[in-house]
Amino acid sequence: MRILQTTLLTFIFCAKGFLLISQNESKNSKGLYGIIIDNTRTNPQVAIDNAKKLLVYSKEQKLYDSIAIAYLYLAKAGRVQGTYKPSLEYVDLGIDFAIKNKLSESILAELHLTKANNLADFGRIDEALPVMFEGLEYAKKSENLQTQVILNHGLGYIYKESQKTTKAIEILKNNIATIEKNQLLDRKSFEVYYKGMIMLSSIYLEEQEKDSALVYLEKGLKHVLTTDDIFTTAGFYSSLGTIYLDSKNYEKAYENLSKGKALGTKLGNHYTNSENIYNLAKYYYEIGNYEKSLTELNGIIDFYKEKNELDFVKPHVYNLLAKNHKELGDFEVANKYFEQYVLTYKNSQSSTKEVSAIMQEKELFDLENEKNKQQGILQYLILFSLMIALVLLFFLLRFYKLKKKNELKFQELLKKLASQNKEGPIDTKDLTLEEKNTSDISSEIVAQILDGLQKLEVQEYYLKQDCNAYNMAKKIKTNTSYLSKVINAEYQKNFNTYINDLRINYSIVRLKNDTKFRSFSIQSIAEELGYKSADSFSKYFKLHTGLNPSFYIKQLNSLA
Repeated sequence: MRILQTTLLTFIFCAKGFLLISQNESKNSKGLYGIIIDNTRTNPQVAIDNAKKLLVYSKEQKLYDSIAIAYLYLAKAGRVQGTYKPSLEYVDLGIDFAIKNKLSESILAELHLTKANNLADFGRIDEALPVMFEGLEYAKKSENLQTQVILNHGLGYIYKESQKTTKAIEILKNNIATIEKNQLLDRKSFEVYYKGMIMLSSIYLEEQEKDSALVYLEKGLKHVLTTDDIFTTAGFYSSLGTIYLDSKNYEKAYENLSKGKALGTKLGNHYTNSENIYNLAKYYYEIGNYEKSLTELNGIIDFYKEKNELDFVKPHVYNLLAKNHKELGDFEVANKYFEQYVLTYKNSQSSTKEVSAIMQEKELFDLENEKNKQQGILQYLILFSLMIALVLLFFLLRFYKLKKKNELKFQELLKKLASQNKEGPIDTKDLTLEEKNTSDISSEIVAQILDGLQKLEVQEYYLKQDCNAYNMAKKIKTNTSYLSKVINAEYQKNFNTYINDLRINYSIVRLKNDTKFRSFSIQSIAEELGYKSADSFSKYFKLHTGLNPSFYIKQLNSLA
């Protein structure tokens, strides 16, 4: 039995990435396997048609593993195609069949992964997570590294969709490192390798870390272009197009978004292609081609309307529809879409507190006012004026409360300064550290590193823009691994946190004591502290103090 399991596991992760069902299996079924594997991510309908043939044949021949595999690939190809409901039905049949017939843990692990991915794609994150954990338990029992790598990738995807980005990044990076370390070159592991890169890039893009996103996109695209994986290649082009669009590089944005859309259209998966089409519509809007932008957006709406799934249209689609109609002077239609935008936003699971509902309402009121000017109806003007008054009152009350809250934070910060704390008013401790075990470092080297850090602190090297782990390690005459471990162990913080604490503490003290420094622009202050942009400085200053640097400066000036 153990030999048979080993044979099965070997074939499922070989170049064809599949299971060897039986040594006596006919050429007919093996031919179907090859067609299914070759077409799952390139021509899913062909894969589905042949998986159905495999299912019929396997039932006739009573090939139990093959029956489960047929269900698995009906669900996998269905996911690529975007037919989620039938895919979930097939994968549930596969799970029930595998459990009933006591099939291998590897098969059960993959079935659970596929079910979880389908649920997550369809927005059912809460249901997907327990399915994924159940799949991981089967993967552990199988004691097969490739199976665990595949399941961990799926788990990273679930965490990403749940907006638990820190955990998702940790899982995905570990997975990529595991594949590289163990040289897992089989087809499925290789897919996980480059798909992990695109997922990391999308997370970094959401976090506005474009440089990190580009690193993984370029590396991943290089790998995926050596394969026939249209599904993932489309994702890479879409992500690259999004970055270029955000950077106003319209030529490259259009080039990549068009490639992504073309590949998505070829696959026929309108669900995953909708986001790429939206970004293409955004491109047309930004270059002033509003009619073309509306054509793309209406294509999204028509697809979901035909499927009777308008609830799945994302809020930003309605928002962009409204903006296009507004630019074309059709204020009534624009106002209708803005109302739909607000309604969809409120019901959306992906909405965040960072987006202000008041500003959405203000956009509606502005449109209402423009419509009133067109119609000349007095009652609309009165209503608009009343709403503006309410909004202004809300903002006044909010501003007053926020001001009082910030003043209290300012006083607390001054108290910390007055306490003459050795570490400064800010001393962040990271809950998750990269590595704080220094048992592999001699005490002499630890002392050397700590002494070097103190000297660099006195020299205020942390204010240099070239201050990074590599350069600092070089100055102390050690390596980045030892430097990171010592900082983790000694200060209970990661390297970046350590540098940011030093910079923010320096800024707090100097701004308090140096009136000339307070007169600098935020950009100039940021550059003095070693930051490349005012946004980075403001972000970390507020993160550590709860205050914007401009408010802190204003309060200090009021004390003078």
